[in-house]
Amino acid sequence: MNKYTELSDFEINEKIAEKLRLDYWGAEPNIYVDDYVYSPCTNPIQAMPIIIENGISMVRVNNTWSARQFNNHCIEIIGDNYYRIAMEVYLLMNGK
Repeated sequence: MNKYTELSDFEINEKIAEKLRLDYWGAEPNIYVDDYVYSPCTNPIQAMPIIIENGISMVRVNNTWSARQFNNHCIEIIGDNYYRIAMEVYLLMNGK
């Protein structure tokens, strides 16, 4: 079960920043790292290093996206927001 589907992008971004031990600040709707908006749920420049470094695969299936990570077992999330579902997979992989 994916416990992150009910969270806002802000909450997911905050959890990612915590997991990566980034020095961040802010309040909804934005958090900031080094005085820049930090939003890996929507920003490919911030999301892609996380996706690549953690072996998260992105596949287009029947007009929607599938984010997958295969290690000892498969974690898969399907949705319309490419970067958001990848960040959910990252959090599930890391037990955050």
